Amino acid sequence: MTAKATRTKTAPAVIEQPTIESLLRFTPEEAFAQRLTTYKPSTLKKLAQRHQIRHHREGGVPTGRIYFTLADLAAITAAEQVAPLVLSA
Repeated sequence: MTAKATRTKTAPAVIEQPTIESLLRFTPEEAFAQRLTTYKPSTLKKLAQRHQIRHHREGGVPTGRIYFTLADLAAITAAEQVAPLVLSA
């Protein structure tokens, strides 16, 4: 038998529907004004232009407008966390 004759059909992948919260987009100014990040808008823009933080660009082109989703801002905030220092006795 050939591989084609014995191949079984696979079920199609289940795609999760996006939530409203995942579709929200914030400019650096909006993210700072709503206290979603501690960085100033100019710092957010600079870090995004250097590709040092997660972000999106409108149109997907390098010259597009920079914006952030809630997941991007959560990742930026998580990167700022510092673990407590444990001193041994």
